Amino acid sequence: MGGISKTKLMYNTYVSYSKLKQHVNLLILSGLLEYDSIDHVYRTTEKGINFLNTYKQIRRLHIHDF
Repeated sequence: MGGISKTKLMYNTYVSYSKLKQHVNLLILSGLLEYDSIDHVYRTTEKGINFLNTYKQIRRLHIHDF
């Protein structure tokens, strides 16, 4: 069910491997991202999806204010 490997994530975000590890660890600790050790991919959690949706709403409000 979806997911992305660490290598694809690194290339899609143009982030170095060391920085990616830092960000991924923070996102996992925050419950926004999870690692599937069977498929060896990362997936956005439900909490992560809710966070992204809220962030998009806030950005839309901010853009309309200017």
